[in-house]
Amino acid sequence: MVQSIRARLVQLFRHCSVATKSLKNCRMLAHFCTACNSVCPVKIPLAQLILKHREKIADAGLTPMAERLSIFGFNFANSHPTLWKVGVKVGAKVASKLIKNGKAPVNFGALGEWTKARDLPTAEGESFREWFNNRG
Repeated sequence: MVQSIRARLVQLFRHCSVATKSLKNCRMLAHFCTACNSVCPVKIPLAQLILKHREKIADAGLTPMAERLSIFGFNFANSHPTLWKVGVKVGAKVASKLIKNGKAPVNFGALGEWTKARDLPTAEGESFREWFNNRG
C-alpha cells in the first residue's frame, strides 16, 4: 500500500518542486488523506503546503474561470433554499436520464477527471431530504 502511494506521489510531483514553490500547475494534488506526509522521506508537511498553495491561488484569483463560476453558482443556489430544492429535483431527473452504466454522455472539467477512475452513481428512489421528511 505504501509503495503504491509513494509511486503515485512521485508521479504527481515529477513536474512540481516544493523547494522552488513551482506548484502553480499542481494545484489539484490531493491532500485530504495526508498520506503524502507519512511517506515523505524528509518529513515535509506536503498536505499542509498544498492546502496553503491552493488558498494563495484562490485568494489571488488565479483559479480557472469555470471553477470560479461553478463555486459562485453553487454558493448562490445553496443560499436560496427554494432554488436549491428545485435544482436537486431537476438535476436528479436529468442525471437519471443521462447516466447510463455509470457514464454520462459528456464529461468535462472536474467531472471528466473524476469519472476517469469512477462511475457516476445513478439516482434511485427518493432524495435524502424526501426520505427524511417521510420517515414517520
